[in-house]
Amino acid sequence: MPVRLPFYYAFLSPLARLPYKLALLLWAASNLLAIALFVCLYPIGTRTHLAIACCWSLPLLFSIAIGQDLGLMLLLLSATLHTLHAGKRLLAGLILSLCLIKFNLILLLPLLFLGKREWRLASGFSIGTALLLMISFIGIWDWPQAYVALIWIRQ
Repeated sequence: MPVRLPFYYAFLSPLARLPYKLALLLWAASNLLAIALFVCLYPIGTRTHLAIACCWSLPLLFSIAIGQDLGLMLLLLSATLHTLHAGKRLLAGLILSLCLIKFNLILLLPLLFLGKREWRLASGFSIGTALLLMISFIGIWDWPQAYVALIWIRQ
């Protein structure tokens, strides 16, 4: 049963058209690339320590081995921080909205934006969320009911 919002599956659908082993190899390679870009984009003085921490992180290494998307999440978060430090708050909010692939991790984040009065960041996040929800409804009108049913079954 799908446990993510439908837009995520729409983004991954090109991989589903490939043979399994090739898709798995491409997915692992893209996660490794995402982790490398995370190290490059993260706003820190010395990247060496961050790169070493990534190499020694068992959860990060296991996420690659079992096909999780932790590297992608790290890339999105570091890209958000990078654009925030560049002063592009609207763009940072748009990038951060892509973290809705694991929406339970950022469910209360909009409250932080409102509390800190980060209006441009909140508006970018809202615009991105609206776009991703529109993508989720393309061709699948009843996914919210199925998703709520899935959540209630798992409890």
